Amino acid sequence: MQSPDPDIQDAAVLIVDDVPRNLQLLGKILALQNYEVMVATDGQQALNTVEKKPPDAILLDVMMPGMDGFEVCERIKSNPKLKDIPILFLTAKTEIADKIKGFELGASDYIDKPFEVSEVLARVRTQVRLKRAQDTIKNHNQELEAILKQRTKALVRAERQAAISLLIEGIVHNFKNPLTGILGGSQLIQRYQNKVEDGIDPHLEEQNSPLQKFLEIVQKNAKIIENASIQLTNMVNSLMVRSREDRSDKIEPTDLNQLIHQELQFLDTNLRFKHDVQKEILLAPAKLTIDVIPLEIGQVFQNLIGNALDALVEHTHPAITIESGAQGESVWFSVSDNGPGIPEDIRPKIFEPFFTTKAKVDEDADGPKGTGLGLHACLEIVNVYNGRIEVDPSDTGGAKFTVFLPLGRHDTPSSEA
Repeated sequence: MQSPDPDIQDAAVLIVDDVPRNLQLLGKILALQNYEVMVATDGQQALNTVEKKPPDAILLDVMMPGMDGFEVCERIKSNPKLKDIPILFLTAKTEIADKIKGFELGASDYIDKPFEVSEVLARVRTQVRLKRAQDTIKNHNQELEAILKQRTKALVRAERQAAISLLIEGIVHNFKNPLTGILGGSQLIQRYQNKVEDGIDPHLEEQNSPLQKFLEIVQKNAKIIENASIQLTNMVNSLMVRSREDRSDKIEPTDLNQLIHQELQFLDTNLRFKHDVQKEILLAPAKLTIDVIPLEIGQVFQNLIGNALDALVEHTHPAITIESGAQGESVWFSVSDNGPGIPEDIRPKIFEPFFTTKAKVDEDADGPKGTGLGLHACLEIVNVYNGRIEVDPSDTGGAKFTVFLPLGRHDTPSSEA
């Protein structure tokens, strides 16, 4: 007898036969090979067993009282959830017509009675291996279809974002003229106020008092308008830079610290990030140059911040720390939070596609949702640049993600951090 095959051990095999001796003999043969043995003595019991716990293969006697093996096979193969289970007929019949009928109904193989132990084991092993290979291929196909679906959505989003970026750039560009006018007007008001004050007769105190108060109000509000105009102008300029970067697909020398600052400016549009989360920004004083497509590294940074925010949803004092520095021939940035952290046993899985501790996006559940592709996408982007991502517990008990990227070819940091 052959030794147990590790590739098929623990596979479940259902034996269907109305003869107890056959059940005992076949069960013993298969159990010695580490198969999980299931038995049924008639067709209906076999159907009930298969529906409750689908096996990896079925040894099915053809000649049984009541529902024969052909009918059992036909009913199993008509069920979409069960049709891929291989069925091996056990029969003393040798007529070709009966065998053809069985194959037409979906049987995978025949074993003639009286059977040989080696033949039974070889045929069962072959069908179980085929079934498991088919299951693996099916699972891979489903994963590939899901990845393709997600990436198709991502491409559609990218196209829409590119179109929106062009529209925003046009709108933002048109903002500059009226903003320049408002800023110039506020500055002109303040300049002419000084001339008005110089022209006031100091001897007319009763008239001067209300006028002076009016001029103070004008000056105060003109200054407010000036400051707001300057702030809006800076935001417009930043939006125009970001819009141009969103359409860029060229690798270029990029200051990592400057990129992080730009991403933080846009993250401030998230009111929770801006007002509810304590932030500590500890960027290296030296310029950290990397040769990348800025948008891609910006996406990595945004994803890591988004995950940190999700981890802090229930936290009463949420905090995020962002750091950067240089190490040898690499530069790095990290995002840490003080959330619940990532259990050690699942850390190796978090970069796998579709693995997520959040609710799926199509699930009806409260709290953060995810596709399980965010960290996988980050890993793929970083790998393209021959970088790496490490995940460790943070000093505050949460999670710390650190991204390492090769130092740009045209720059060397003046100091390490």
